[in-house]
This record gives sequence, C-alpha cells and structure tokens, in this order.
Amino acid sequence: MQAYAGMMRGWGVPVRPVVLDAQDGDALSAVLRLRAAGVPVLARVSSSLRLSVAESSLPGRGGESLPAHQIMGAARDMRRPVLWRDHGPARVVRTSLSAAVRVGLPVRGSGGGRVVRGRELLLLGVGENGRRWPQELWLTDLLNVPPAALVRLSTLVQRVDRDFLEIADRVGMRDFAGRSFSGWHRHVTLASAAHAVAALSTRHDNTRHEDDRRLESVL
Repeated sequence: MQAYAGMMRGWGVPVRPVVLDAQDGDALSAVLRLRAAGVPVLARVSSSLRLSVAESSLPGRGGESLPAHQIMGAARDMRRPVLWRDHGPARVVRTSLSAAVRVGLPVRGSGGGRVVRGRELLLLGVGENGRRWPQELWLTDLLNVPPAALVRLSTLVQRVDRDFLEIADRVGMRDFAGRSFSGWHRHVTLASAAHAVAALSTRHDNTRHEDDRRLESVL
C-alpha cells in the first residue's frame, strides 16, 4: 500500500480503485489507510469481520456489531442476478447473485453499535444460485457504485491469479537466486517489465478497452 500511495503522489497517475484480497489480513486497516490517502478500495474480507448495520431495511441497525456473514445472510432477499465475463481464454459470460448493505465501523466506547456518519462502507455479498450464501464478501468505500459494477470489478483478482500462473512464472518472477536486495530489485524490475509486455500482447484490444471502461465506471 505504501508503494501504491507513493506512486500515486510521485507519478501523477489517474486514481483507480485498489482491488485486493484481504481475507487473511487486517482488512479494516487496509481499507482505512487507502481511504485516508484518497484511494477507492474494494477488499475481499473474512466472513467473521465484525461490522455494524447501517442499512435501514435490515434488522439490527444501531445494535451491536455482527459478523459480516450474518449481516449478509439477513440480506438474502435483496439478492439480484449479475452477469459478468470471466478472465479465462474463452471469456465466458457467467451469472452470480449479489447484494449490497451499508455498514459502519463500530466506534469504541459507544457500546459497539453507533455508526459515525462519514465512516459508512458498503458490504457486498456474492454467490451462486443453489449454493451457500454468501460465497464471497467484499468491503468498499464506493458507496454509490451499483453492485453489478462492483461484482465485475471484484473479478479482477481472478485475472491476477491467472496471469501469475500463466505469465509470472514463465518470465522468471520467482527465479532470483542471489542474496542482495539490489540484485533482487533489478531482477524483479526486469521480470515485471516482461510480465507487462506479455500480458498486454496476449490480450485483444477490445478486452483492454472493456477493462478500462470498467475502471472508469466506478469513479
């Protein structure tokens, strides 16, 4: 996150949402740090993450904080179908169910339930019909973005996984055998450049434009 924030400040690149899998890390800390830096974020979170309900249509608003999976379980009737295209070679169109609930971070010393205005976030649930609900949970500060757009944005983590398997190992990303940091840095820089060239050269132009439009649509 420090590297990303530094790049944003030093290079003057356009702001884009950070999409990350934070199931096994401190998701709230990551979200708050990026938000403080003015960077939109969409983070996959653990089902046990405790949040406060801020959605007026759900029971438990203003009460004690609850696990994310319990909050989303109460939003089962809010699910809607979403079409998205996977990142495999065939770019198959798939359907998922999604629901979005406004949540807040419990404020210490307030009984655990009060939500401070301006600290609201959106909890996104994603799953498939006939399977357990939810299968995925995402937390974002993109409060005004439609859930369908957030679901499609979340699939970019699949693209990262696929590219790592198909490209990163092929260009030697993990093959450094030295011991010095400067040597490792040079190796990773060259491998990263090769990775970027390989990724861009194997993608069809309209696929790139589609991903660009997806990012533009959430800002």
